[in-house]
Amino acid sequence: KTVGDDYGYPFRNVLSYFEQDDYSFANLEGTLGDQGKAQNKKYVFRGIGEYTRILTENSVNAVTLANNHSFDYGQEGFDETKRLLDEAGVPFAEHQSSITVTTDRGLTIGMYALDFTRGEPDREQMEADIRALKESGVDLVVCAFHWGRENTFQATKSQQEMGRAAIDAGANIIWGHHPHVLQ
Repeated sequence: KTVGDDYGYPFRNVLSYFEQDDYSFANLEGTLGDQGKAQNKKYVFRGIGEYTRILTENSVNAVTLANNHSFDYGQEGFDETKRLLDEAGVPFAEHQSSITVTTDRGLTIGMYALDFTRGEPDREQMEADIRALKESGVDLVVCAFHWGRENTFQATKSQQEMGRAAIDAGANIIWGHHPHVLQ
């Protein structure tokens, strides 16, 4: 009700930051469209399919779907979200996968996504995936990790260890999301 068809509303006060950067990634925490059945959870998130325009009209260039709300409406909701993002031309990375994008200036960025809320990922597999992405020739590797305890201001020992392992494997940036506070 707040957004209506004003797709610029959610970013109105910060759009200048997004417009001035070379490339913006976001964590799309929820589903889009009207497919699927709400899962039995306390919180389920979904927006209408037209909300892809919130991304495209506000300089969000790519998203990660590796989070604890991507399946709030089951596999059907997840699949429809991916279809809508494809139709809108918004690249996305799923859990334990990567995408490669190129900025207007020619910088090639690889984004690797992991959802730690599914359980601690296999460290060796993560390191191998990051090394493979780095070896593919990208200029910059960004790891999008959905991790950390909600409402805590300190990263856990496990986050620190996995973050260090990702850097040692070739990551340039560790971008964490999930706690709802800065860590």
